[in-house]
Amino acid sequence: MLALSVREDFVAAAVRPEVEACIRGLLADHLGVDAERIAAEVSLVEDLAADASAAALAWVRGQFPPRRPGRRAGRPSASAARDAAPERRVAAGPPRRPTRRREAPTTHTSCRPEDLRHVEARSEGARMSIRSHRKRRRIVAGGLTLLLLLAPPGQALAESAAERRLRVLEETLRKTQEEVEELHRQIEQQKAVSQETQKKVDEAATSARTATADAKKAVSLPDWLSRTTVFGDVRYRHEGFYHQPHARKAVVTARNRERIRARLGVRVALTDELTATIRGASGNPNDPISTNETLTGNFNRKSFNLDWAYLTFTPGQSFGIRPGAIAFTAGKFPNPIFRTDEMVFDEDISAEGLSQTFQLLGQPLGALDQVKLHALEWTFNEISNKEDGWMFGGQVNPSLHFGSVLLEAGLAQYWWLNPDQIAQALSRNTTAFTASGAPVANSNFNSTLANTNLLVMKTIQPPTTTPGKKPAAFTAITGYKSGFNQSNFTLATTVPNAVLTYPLRWWADYVYNWDAATDDAQGWQSGLRLGQTRVKGDWSLYGFYEHLGQEATISSFTSSEFGTAGTNVEGPAVGIDYQLLDPLTISARGYFTNFINRPAGSTNETLTRFQLDALVKF
Repeated sequence: MLALSVREDFVAAAVRPEVEACIRGLLADHLGVDAERIAAEVSLVEDLAADASAAALAWVRGQFPPRRPGRRAGRPSASAARDAAPERRVAAGPPRRPTRRREAPTTHTSCRPEDLRHVEARSEGARMSIRSHRKRRRIVAGGLTLLLLLAPPGQALAESAAERRLRVLEETLRKTQEEVEELHRQIEQQKAVSQETQKKVDEAATSARTATADAKKAVSLPDWLSRTTVFGDVRYRHEGFYHQPHARKAVVTARNRERIRARLGVRVALTDELTATIRGASGNPNDPISTNETLTGNFNRKSFNLDWAYLTFTPGQSFGIRPGAIAFTAGKFPNPIFRTDEMVFDEDISAEGLSQTFQLLGQPLGALDQVKLHALEWTFNEISNKEDGWMFGGQVNPSLHFGSVLLEAGLAQYWWLNPDQIAQALSRNTTAFTASGAPVANSNFNSTLANTNLLVMKTIQPPTTTPGKKPAAFTAITGYKSGFNQSNFTLATTVPNAVLTYPLRWWADYVYNWDAATDDAQGWQSGLRLGQTRVKGDWSLYGFYEHLGQEATISSFTSSEFGTAGTNVEGPAVGIDYQLLDPLTISARGYFTNFINRPAGSTNETLTRFQLDALVKF
């Protein structure tokens, strides 16, 4: 707009004076006078100059107005002014000397008609001459205007460098505005597309949420399932017995067998203070120290039995008690005490009854990390109208650290009430007999129980009821020669990163039976393990030596794998474990045992028992 205003001012200052000068010169030539004598106020000059200036301004703006149908309203044209005032106004100045005309001789005759026609003809010719002059003046003015409009740019209308820059800036601004408007249009289109896409996404998300909610309603699961843990393991074992002790003159060869073990458990955390646990296991239900099944019996079905079923109650904040301070367990449960081996209790023992664990320290006290107290009330037999069989015991279990070395110990006492009931289960018949003198079968007989303890045998002679027919005598097991009141001390020390990143663990276990009938009342074991198996590639090596006296512990509950199970055995064992995969451990071990006191009529060869296992835990 600034450039346009400048150009209009330029035209007003430069074009109109030239137009007026040209028109004035044309009039002077036509009238036969000097150009300076023609005044600028003559209406014809003003009209022509105004028309030329307007045309020039239109050219500057880039517009060529259409032909006007008539003169501008409000200002009379020059011809109209002459028609209204016949006399021509001449510029002020010295009066022009009138031109002497040759006058025709006057006659004093009257005007004849033919003379009148001649005069009228001459008057009409004069008027036509005047109209011809006016037309020529208009043509001249229009030509001058066209010449000025079409004049080359090097003359008065030539644009300057500043005007050219302004024009370029105007053009650039115009193009920029057009580009901005185009960008705005594209953005609005993209915005509309995005809004439509977002709308579809929102609709899809709403539909998905609705479908999920409907699916949850359709297959709603109980809340306790989210607090349920499934665990277990599966093991395959090849086992060989070589150089077995045997009765003299008997022929015994090596024995090889394939065995499996499967265990599956479920633990439900009903609350933060109450859990319920159930586990099933394979194996002979009459064998309390093994969950193995031998692959034999012509592909018959294998047993899967209830192994664990217990509740654990750990009162905490609900009762204003420090969480973890107390734990009560009731049912059939794993052994809760601290153990390093299976010399006193096999790892497969599932105790029955009650147990409590107390954690005495709320936080470590110097080198003392924790002190646990285990209380045990196990029942192993229930008899109607008689005293039941129980084991009452407990263990003090401190854990300490000295630098990075960890130390854990256990001091326990186990007192067995009515242990003879265990021995009596080894007897096929009771001491009772029928009216005819036949022994009464023992309903609690369990041929699977291992026994190497000394037993009390009683011979029963039923009375003669029929003359001449004396009933046959029979024997029955009435109990153990020893009672069982055991003291047990266990110690384990772990040195982390002893070899590279592998820990070194040493342990020792000692048991003494205060109620033993003989001097074979003690047992001990000591071993060393390097490494551990937790993740893929881990390994461990171990070895130990054990000596277990015949009356040191109840033989039915000691390890099922050392020797042929039971007491009165000693010897070394070695093994290796390798974590082939994260859930898969490969193990190999060997036991080399002999009797401490050779049974009468038996050999005492070194029994070699070899085991190769593949174990998967989950």
